[in-house]
Amino acid sequence: MTSPIQTATATLHTNRGDIKIALFGNHAPKTVSNFVGLAQGTKEYSTENASGGSSGPFYDGVIFHRVIEG
Repeated sequence: MTSPIQTATATLHTNRGDIKIALFGNHAPKTVSNFVGLAQGTKEYSTENASGGSSGPFYDGVIFHRVIEG
């Protein structure tokens, strides 16, 4: 078993700019480990990813489509 991730960051690349997200593995170790594994493509999954595949980075190509002005 790998050691839990203490902290990590994720960057969402959008057509309106990048959004950086801080992930606190010390507060939610399983959730952060799961998210990071899916994002990097090192964790197995059974649902099709954004490209229609079943392996590789899960979130690559996911459409971030909600914009709220203001």
